Amino acid sequence: MKYLLAALLLTNSLLQITVTISVAQKNEPLVHMGLNAPWQKGKITLLNGDILLGKIRYNDNQQIVSFRSIVDGEEIMHSFRTKDVISMVLLDSVTKENRHFLCLQFNPRDKEEFNGNFDAKVLVSFFEVHYEGKKFAVVSHINAIEAQQRYNTTSYGPGTAPTITNSYMLIEQQEYIFFVDEDGIFDRYVSIKKRSIDDRKAKTKSYAREFNILEKYLGNDWPVLKEMAKQNDQNLKTLESLKWLLAEYDKILQSR
Repeated sequence: MKYLLAALLLTNSLLQITVTISVAQKNEPLVHMGLNAPWQKGKITLLNGDILLGKIRYNDNQQIVSFRSIVDGEEIMHSFRTKDVISMVLLDSVTKENRHFLCLQFNPRDKEEFNGNFDAKVLVSFFEVHYEGKKFAVVSHINAIEAQQRYNTTSYGPGTAPTITNSYMLIEQQEYIFFVDEDGIFDRYVSIKKRSIDDRKAKTKSYAREFNILEKYLGNDWPVLKEMAKQNDQNLKTLESLKWLLAEYDKILQSR
């Protein structure tokens, strides 16, 4: 969907650059790993037009993309700020499929959506592309992991200081899924919060906005798709469920 690039790519003089984006496949989210993030094979397209092939890792806490490669037997390494990158493609080490990310400028309607973490009115960050149609796209953004040390205390009566009985690490991460229209306007569809304590299995909660967003983008096909989702036990509150719906939507379009 070329309008997505024209409307949203972080560039002024280089808007004519064309980057081909294909639909990303089912995979795990780009989880923040800080400086310990694993290196993954991939490609970076820079704002100046350079294309780099090698290994990539992304520190979303510092908004830094690191690159390394072997040239003439010697290892070279570079680091780039997010705003210097147009896009990157990573080979998912689990699914062995490519994942596509665009660096977009985004002015969220609710600052709380990104934890109020703003240095300017416009946020610059990576969004993963999951779907591109003729009239809209679907992208997602994942916040950096937030870790907090929590303590349980016990009081033994008036005049005594509380005693720490145990401590635990609370880890949370928020993911947001957006529809993007032809004018580059973002509509937040669902937010997904993952929360875990210490090394226990993470619990996931999804908070979907009203389904009128689906009606807005799917138009007259929404009633049929809504019934199909119901018959197939699709709650449409997860990325996987939404991608199922969009695949069915494409089938309807192709049948015409």
